[in-house]
Amino acid sequence: MRPPVVILNMHYSGLGIARSLGRQGIPVHGVSAHPEFPGSASKYCRFRAAPDSLLDPIGLRDFLLEMAMEFAIRPILLPTRDHDIEFLVKHRDALSSRFVIPLADTDIIDFAMNKDRLPSLAQQCGIALPESATVTNRTELEKCAESFPFPAIVKPVYAKQWRRPGIWDVVEHQKAIQVDSAAELIELYRRIELLDPAVSVQQYVPGPESSLVIFGSYCRPGGNVRAYFTARKRLQIPPLRGTGVIVEGLPIGQIVEPSRRLLATLGFSGISEIEYKIDEVTGVPYLIEINPRHWDQHHLGTVCGVNLTLEQYRDLEDPGRLMDEASSGAPPRQLSESVRWIAEQDLFMYGLAGVVRRDGRLRALLPMLRGRRTYSVLDSSDPRPGLRQLGLMVRQAFSSIVRFGRS
Repeated sequence: MRPPVVILNMHYSGLGIARSLGRQGIPVHGVSAHPEFPGSASKYCRFRAAPDSLLDPIGLRDFLLEMAMEFAIRPILLPTRDHDIEFLVKHRDALSSRFVIPLADTDIIDFAMNKDRLPSLAQQCGIALPESATVTNRTELEKCAESFPFPAIVKPVYAKQWRRPGIWDVVEHQKAIQVDSAAELIELYRRIELLDPAVSVQQYVPGPESSLVIFGSYCRPGGNVRAYFTARKRLQIPPLRGTGVIVEGLPIGQIVEPSRRLLATLGFSGISEIEYKIDEVTGVPYLIEINPRHWDQHHLGTVCGVNLTLEQYRDLEDPGRLMDEASSGAPPRQLSESVRWIAEQDLFMYGLAGVVRRDGRLRALLPMLRGRRTYSVLDSSDPRPGLRQLGLMVRQAFSSIVRFGRS
């Protein structure tokens, strides 16, 4: 009997986990408050509707504790969102009696997710950082605006801050917002300060979207990188500060050693994504953020020959592998061939907007789609998620056309 895996949330990240493990014969269970997500229809997992980790954390805790009683072996519990991380940190003591929770220590997680604490650690590792400032009130903000170099990127100190109901609508569902002047910065802060006054203001690093690069890895305890792959973004929505829609997996050597140093200094363990932006003038990679969990495009690594989730599972299944590197075998290596991960629903809506606006974006898209590809949902060996997504895309397109017609 192999330890089962329970995934929190079955969007792109959760579906990628289910396919990375389910194809190896590992029992996978997905839980989410959103049964309409395509991942809940995958043949590689058994899905159950459950309370949401953000809106009803106590309900989810009790649901999981009861669910765990059904298993003969303690399941492995994997988060996929920042809300899930916060939930697991808060309820770790209650859940760890019935689940294996492969999460780094709480202080390490906070270092990774806190945009105020991470820079000091990165400086110790000799990693370049864009100029940044954290402000918590109007006076600090106005003082910052007097001398800060623009354009600038405004972010929450913790990503979860802007995901809460209310503020998420005010920031127009954006993880970060670009401001081009002190006046724009002050106006943006005026709109959000009563909802959450703590923000990080970060210098904009010049360069196109292809300058945004990723180091995705699985670390054993102590920051020992067991497996990794690298990638670059080709298309983000919104541009330069949104979610990756086309991401290209390929070897990017210049970010490997800095990332290893950072994870070792942090003492990190588990799955993570480190994002940099390479300055188009100097060629220097600047650290942007760390996500200490699975992220949307992690399954790209599996297609590139590096199944991070499986490496983590094997260590959790057989802790003896951690003590004996020889029994672990050689770590997987990334293929030299380029592979592109595509979020097809987001790309479809982006292309549809281009058709309506006649802005020429479709011509720019074509070169990005060439070569070997893998998709966030579509998969001929697991067709049900794709069929569900197709229905969502049709409804979304119809709603967009109706709104455009009315406007």
